[in-house]
Amino acid sequence: RLYYNYRMSLSRRVDRPEKYVDHIHTVKLSSNPVRGDIIMPSGKTENKGDRIKTWIGAAILLAIGLGMLSLSWRRWPDILIDFGGELYSAWRVADGAVLYRDIVSMFGPLSFYVNAAIFKIFGASLISLVYFNILLIAVLAFVIYRFFLFTADHISAVTASAVFLSIFAFS
Repeated sequence: RLYYNYRMSLSRRVDRPEKYVDHIHTVKLSSNPVRGDIIMPSGKTENKGDRIKTWIGAAILLAIGLGMLSLSWRRWPDILIDFGGELYSAWRVADGAVLYRDIVSMFGPLSFYVNAAIFKIFGASLISLVYFNILLIAVLAFVIYRFFLFTADHISAVTASAVFLSIFAFS
């Protein structure tokens, strides 16, 4: 009997697909089905209060980011002990050496080649990597904010981005 009911429900879906298409369409457009907020196809909401909350959240995150940056400015790990080898290897790759043939490393190649590209474009210095990492932190904070804004609400988005900035980005 269970098998029969399952087969009957499948056949009813096939017979009347318009009943289910509306439900699927509503779920795709809804940012939070519990609240029932509808996101327009352009991605913008109609509510003016949401724009104010977004600007307030951005101002809070900018203040946290700048505060953490000022607290940790030039207090990074020691170049000679902690990560000097990675900087040297990226500098050598930027000068034309081949990783794993000319340079021995037990790490993956992504960071070496990204750092080498930064060295080629902006010059081989620690401060060019610092500025690139600040840009990378800003992009990641924005992505985290947008993800939590889409899946939850403004308070959750600001909280998640603030935790990322204060604990993970500048620790």
